[in-house]
Amino acid sequence: MVRICIADSSAGGAEAICNLLERELDTKRISNSIDIALSWKEIDTAASATPEYQMFIICIDSRKPTFDWRRLSRELRRAKSLCKIVFISDRLEDAEEIFDYYPYYFIYRPNLEYRLPQLVERMFNSSRTGSRKVFTTKLVQYAVNYDDIVFCEHVQRKTQVVCERFTINVSEKLVNILADLPAEFIQTHSSFVVNMNHVRGLGKNGCTMDNGVVVPVSRSRYARTLEAFERYIDAARD
Repeated sequence: MVRICIADSSAGGAEAICNLLERELDTKRISNSIDIALSWKEIDTAASATPEYQMFIICIDSRKPTFDWRRLSRELRRAKSLCKIVFISDRLEDAEEIFDYYPYYFIYRPNLEYRLPQLVERMFNSSRTGSRKVFTTKLVQYAVNYDDIVFCEHVQRKTQVVCERFTINVSEKLVNILADLPAEFIQTHSSFVVNMNHVRGLGKNGCTMDNGVVVPVSRSRYARTLEAFERYIDAARD
């Protein structure tokens, strides 16, 4: 059972999103329960139950802001929930601004009809064959979903694979791990590989990941990292 909450000031807008989600989830035969929160009281109640949700959709109405979506997104993250935070907005500018608030996905509302199915595809493709990497230690083999990997770091002849909920130390070389990872993984430094889906900001100090860690970007790799970051933002605009 997948539980999802939609926070929206518009009952009609929330219902439209709910109907689209139900259709996509039913197509994939994924049982679901979708809650709708329209007022701050309902939103606060839902936020307190964040650990019960796998996805929390925050709808931003820039013309009639009736609740503080920035505050809500911070509260969800302070709860240290693993649920995916998704923003839906009528402003393309929010595609860049939301990176300060740990989004999992951004949807420009006019493109909702085809972007929402893409969101469902991304969130639930982890069950497919070939969507995970197997890491081997001396004692255990770990099958890790690509989307769970935040970044990898080469440390003292070993590689640390930092995931959302745990870290794995393996003897495998960083370059060999990168060769097995999909295109959203970018090498930013001789010792670091990041998952662009977990990057929320890029600056002079490096990539700020959605777990708060700043991963360094070398001068020689900055241009390529910036290009990948801009491509990620542009994808939200399509």
